[in-house]
Amino acid sequence: MLPCAAVAAFGEAAVVRPDWFDDEVAKLRRAAGDPRQRVREVVARSLARMLDADRHRTTAALLGWADDDDPLVARVAAAALAVRS
Repeated sequence: MLPCAAVAAFGEAAVVRPDWFDDEVAKLRRAAGDPRQRVREVVARSLARMLDADRHRTTAALLGWADDDDPLVARVAAAALAVRS
């Protein structure tokens, strides 16, 4: 439960504190590779929330995730974009 709450907080922090955006995206990217499916689902939801708030900046950040060596990271990026398309 605690890791999921932390991941949700990272997304909210990126929305309410745009100056923290890059740091929060880095935290979410690390969490996107977490072996727990629930954590990855919360990452995707957090990213979807960020897409609602700043679509251009979040989409630009996610483009780099598609080429990640970890397929879990690429999958989370695709899931976040699918939720908001």
